[in-house]
Amino acid sequence: MIELSKENRKGKNNVPSFNSDLKKLTELIKDDQFILEVTKKIFDFYEENLDKLENQSIFGFAYWNRFTGDIVVKMATDLYEIRTNLPFDNDLLSYFTVVSFNDFEIKKWLKNKFDLNQSDFLALASESLKAKINSQFESWYLDLFEAISENSLMPLDYYYAEFRVTPIDFLSEDEQLENYWFHLEPFSSQDDDINYATLNLGTNYLTVSKFIFDKDLNLKEPFSYYQDQLIDYVLKKLENPDDLLLYELNLPLKFLKKILDSGTTREGEILKVIESFKIKILNDFESHHKDQLFENLLDFTGNKYYIDNPLSLEDFEEFGIKEVKEKTMSLFIEYLKENGHYPSIYQSVLPEEVYKEAKKQNLIVEVFPSMSTLPLDEDPIVYSPVRSDLAVITSEAYSVDFDLEQLEDYLSKSGSKTTKDAQNTIRLILQMNNFKISDKLKSHLNFVLEMETVD
Repeated sequence: MIELSKENRKGKNNVPSFNSDLKKLTELIKDDQFILEVTKKIFDFYEENLDKLENQSIFGFAYWNRFTGDIVVKMATDLYEIRTNLPFDNDLLSYFTVVSFNDFEIKKWLKNKFDLNQSDFLALASESLKAKINSQFESWYLDLFEAISENSLMPLDYYYAEFRVTPIDFLSEDEQLENYWFHLEPFSSQDDDINYATLNLGTNYLTVSKFIFDKDLNLKEPFSYYQDQLIDYVLKKLENPDDLLLYELNLPLKFLKKILDSGTTREGEILKVIESFKIKILNDFESHHKDQLFENLLDFTGNKYYIDNPLSLEDFEEFGIKEVKEKTMSLFIEYLKENGHYPSIYQSVLPEEVYKEAKKQNLIVEVFPSMSTLPLDEDPIVYSPVRSDLAVITSEAYSVDFDLEQLEDYLSKSGSKTTKDAQNTIRLILQMNNFKISDKLKSHLNFVLEMETVD
């Protein structure tokens, strides 16, 4: 059996070399002992699963694991399952397809089983299988050459759709990122309800698990072989974070922290990128957050907004993220000291940490989102029945799903207050002769006039 050391098969940045492993596969399929081993694996698998496979249409495959040297056989009877799945879930790195076969070929090989001894039978079947392997390899190699030349999955589109996988690292690192890594951890969404990623393999969309880490944030095999490549990806994203929401960088940052804690020769490089990242995100946030916040606060539909800001990052003292968070918080608070007196739906717009601090300092005057219900808790607010666009509660532009008596009960029980500006606005409304309001609304406005103020 031909063996090549792992060291001889390493490529750029200490990651596996596709070309070296392709060369090894090319040498293996010329080795009669390897072909014989593949043949034995196929018949062993068939006999072990005879009750499921006998008298069925069979779609069979033999694979070679480039990292372990194992030969893995899979047989299926459901063509739909094959065309909608991948044989090794999200592992598109370990396996080269050695050969595919069907039930007709198995039956043809088995015809000779009872006329020959085991050794002669396997030798005859192996000879037939070798011819099939060589034929399929030649066709696949031509398509692989085209795929490498074009740096594209398209020439191998058919193969992936038929359970005939090729390690995806024949692509450039950029194309690997776009077609594969970007859909998995650490770049996928952090929503715990999303456990799967959809890979676009040519014209095929196939669903796989997104997880490549264990519970301790160690890379599982075979992904661990590509650790340095993943570090490169993360550093590149931190250098150019504009195409990612900041909160989606939490897992990449945790990954880097794990690398640093475990010890790495790349510590200086990583910390340098982190420092530049800190400066960039804070500068970007400082230059854009006021406009974004202003626009969101003026939209009274009640939609939940997400303001992309450094507060959404995990707090790593090693990375100085805490300093960035403190600066970010101060930017929010300074803005609200100047603008928080405008009545708006702050709870739907502000980050939770900012909202709580602003309430603590009585910086914001709140209204309810349109069509909203009353909060379940009895948390006090600084309340205004009139929005900053002069829409009054229960009006067509500012309708809610609760009556004003319920609101008044909530305001009383929670110990909520209002502002003198809000009360002055109410007095002007009540004095306007051409402003028709219902008795219930008039009563509510008078109720607010009797509330305590924070100023």
